[in-house]
Amino acid sequence: MKKFNLEKALAGEPVVTRNGKKVTDLKLFNTQKFFKLFGVIDDDLESFNIEGHCLFKEGHEHDLFMANGTKSIWVNVYKKQNGEIFLGSLLTSEEDARSAESTKGYSKIKTIEITY
Repeated sequence: MKKFNLEKALAGEPVVTRNGKKVTDLKLFNTQKFFKLFGVIDDDLESFNIEGHCLFKEGHEHDLFMANGTKSIWVNVYKKQNGEIFLGSLLTSEEDARSAESTKGYSKIKTIEITY
């Protein structure tokens, strides 16, 4: 998890709590209150200060963080001449996966993206 960034969060980048729960519907209200940022966690409305803290100090399970971005890898699915199916090496780009040629005796069936 990355340190909470109010500007990015309000621009729509994904936000999670310290314990990994997804936070939605973040809204900053123009008020003199200390807790002027609100968001929804598990269908409950929670309040935060502009640093993303749920209480006056750090360490609460609902403190806000920027969610780590997702990553993708690609893998080719091959079929042997005898009908057996297997996966090729994990590749870091779709272009590399699509350009990988089949080895003698194997035919590429499909290129699959795996996001994590």
